[in-house]
Amino acid sequence: TPLRQRMLEELQRRNLSSATIDAYILAVREFAAYFNKSPENMGAEEVRRYQLYLLNERKLAPKTVQVRMSALRFLYKKTLKRRDLDIDDLPMPKAPVRLPEILSAEDVARMIEAASNLKHRVILMTPSDCLARPGFCGLQPMGRSSRNHPKHKTTMATINAFKRITTNWVKSVKCRSHNLRSVGRGSVCTTPE
Repeated sequence: TPLRQRMLEELQRRNLSSATIDAYILAVREFAAYFNKSPENMGAEEVRRYQLYLLNERKLAPKTVQVRMSALRFLYKKTLKRRDLDIDDLPMPKAPVRLPEILSAEDVARMIEAASNLKHRVILMTPSDCLARPGFCGLQPMGRSSRNHPKHKTTMATINAFKRITTNWVKSVKCRSHNLRSVGRGSVCTTPE
């Protein structure tokens, strides 16, 4: 249709991505199909009803509805240049904020224990220790010496454990560069230390 062609040209003039152009054209086509008439003959009330239809009946995600509403806003403001419509007053649905799932200390410990090799264990332990114990990463509360800090013993135990793990890991890397033979699931270094 001429309207579709005009909108396509306006989208291309703004150098929008092909994915955005496709999404906007689809949104306008579905809007016209829902009311079975040209968007030129519709206004803000139809856009409002269509938005409710998308949210309540089709149960689309808020982000999807935002894309559809942006397409209709572009159509009426940029392509049709309809200044009589106050489409900006239509609220954009807010996407709910999804909080990340926080693992318990037991879950983290199980995940670390399940690591298949020492390198993976170190990788898993480092971020969890930095988050759980800021002193592990060299961060200390202002105005306190580390020995008076309540978590000093825990932090020092973690640092010592980390040193043991990294030392063992370095030894295993050295073994790999020398003479390494496999024994079952593990490996044994045949070079003297």
